[in-house]
Amino acid sequence: MNVARQEKWANVIRECQEDWMLTGFRDQAEALEHFTSILDQAYAAYSRRFSTAVSLLNDATLFDECDRNRHKVTAFVQAVPKVSVPEMLVMVWRVLEGDRIEQVAMNYKFGDSFSLRIALRNQEANLSEDIYESQDIKDAALLRNFGISKVSGKPLFGGFYAQRRG
Repeated sequence: MNVARQEKWANVIRECQEDWMLTGFRDQAEALEHFTSILDQAYAAYSRRFSTAVSLLNDATLFDECDRNRHKVTAFVQAVPKVSVPEMLVMVWRVLEGDRIEQVAMNYKFGDSFSLRIALRNQEANLSEDIYESQDIKDAALLRNFGISKVSGKPLFGGFYAQRRG
């Protein structure tokens, strides 16, 4: 692994106050290797999904965004260890970039099955719905970071937010 990349991500993780992500492995290098491996899978999934990128998802974008809006990057960093399907991390980034959460469908049967389907819409680009799906219950943890409210008595999932620590 690129040592400069490791150091930059270690600094970003610390700036986001998510130091716990650097523990639980043999050493920090192994933790960062695991973290960046998940990121690389998400970057590849983003490239496959968006041939003409609405917004780039890569180290440079995230590092620059951390300087401008650490809370946004903290929310993204918190999502990294929660995902099992790289496309779900792409979904997180798209919500952070302003895509509207159009629909969430979750199906669970005790001891048998789980499915999660999230539809997003980019209002600025006037694109059709973008669907993200997972059959891994681990990805349900991402819903904890959704903004959950009611507007005029109607349900609303709006945004993706960092969870408070402590």
